[in-house]
This record gives sequence, C-alpha cells and structure tokens, in this order.
Amino acid sequence: MAEGNTIAIKGEGTIYVAPDMMRVNISLKDEEKEYEDIVRKSSENTESVQEALKKCGFNLNEIKTSDFDIEVKTEDYEDKYGNLKEKTVGYEYCHRLSVEFPRDNDRATKIMTELSKLDASPEFSIEFFVKNENENTVIEKVLTAAVNDARTKANILAKAAGVNLAQIIRIISPKADDCYASGLFGGGPMPKGKKKRRIPQLNLEPDDVEINGSVKVIWRIE
Repeated sequence: MAEGNTIAIKGEGTIYVAPDMMRVNISLKDEEKEYEDIVRKSSENTESVQEALKKCGFNLNEIKTSDFDIEVKTEDYEDKYGNLKEKTVGYEYCHRLSVEFPRDNDRATKIMTELSKLDASPEFSIEFFVKNENENTVIEKVLTAAVNDARTKANILAKAAGVNLAQIIRIISPKADDCYASGLFGGGPMPKGKKKRRIPQLNLEPDDVEINGSVKVIWRIE
C-alpha cells in the first residue's frame, strides 16, 4: 500500500520452538443434594489432590486454581394448578487446578499415578509450552523474521513499480501473538475405587510450538 512518497508493508513471521515446560490441568467435579454437602465434598476432593501432588514434589503455593464454581441444579415441575415452576434438586461444583514444571515424562507419569489412586476421580490434560524467561528471545526471533518478510515484499513491489526503497521511516511492531502453549494429551475421569491402578510410563514427544508475529514497516521511496 503506497501513500505519497512512502510505502507501507505488513510483514509476517513464524518460528517453531521446542517446548521446555509441562502443565498438568486437573478438573474436579461432583454433585450433592445439599449445599453444605457439596462444599464439604469440594474441600475434601481438593485436599486429596493437593496431598497427591505434594507426593510428587509440589508445594501448596505451586498448585494453582484457575476456576472454582458451584452451580444450582434445578428442574421444572407443574404445581396443582398447572403452573410451571422450578425447584432446586441439588448442587454441582467444578474446581480446575494446575501445576507447571520443566518437561519431564517421569514426573508426569508419577502425577497420573497418584491421581489415579483418588476417589475424587479427577479429569486431566497435559500441555506443553515455552518458559516465560525465554519469551523475549522468542519475540526477537519472530519479529526479525517478520521484518525480513516485509523487506522482501517491499523490494518486490518497488521493483515492479520502478522505484527504489530509501530509509525506513517507521516500524510498528506489536507483541508477537500469544501462541506459547500447545495442548497435546488429555484424558477423561480417572476410574474410581482402583487404589492400585498402574499407569503406564508416559512417553510424550510434543510438537514444536508455533509462534506468530507481524510488523508494519514504512519506507521512503525514490
């Protein structure tokens, strides 16, 4: 896109980075007829998960809650006059937790093994992502690729238009797109009542994480 004696080009960059971290997401769900019972059940189940994760080397402050809610379960009925009414029939809770650690299939296997022993029957999934400390390096690489892409496009357009690129007037460089996590492996609820359930060794080899970014570069043309 040209305007006056300038040309503005959008460049896009993509790089692939090997993930170095794992995140185990854990979801607890249950239901009870009484509110007090669902609060008690949620507390008991959460404590059992925390104890299981402590056996895997995590401190309580490393076990993060992303979401917790208790919902009222209702159903419709007709009263004696034929009017449609609603009544409470119970309560359901959902608690989502997670732990993060350097990529380690042995530790992930131990976590799954400990979770499998719980009556709470948690659901789980595993994600791989790039460590936050590496973010600046990753952004530098993807934005460098985006600037090179913009330069290539600008040279092609300038040649086609019979003009020459002069100095760069401005570069607009938003942060690289948020693509630092890639889900890989998940499972349904752990079977209840199997205290000595054996979990096979997890041998997970994740895909590289795709990182995307873009820049807008404005050149003076002659």
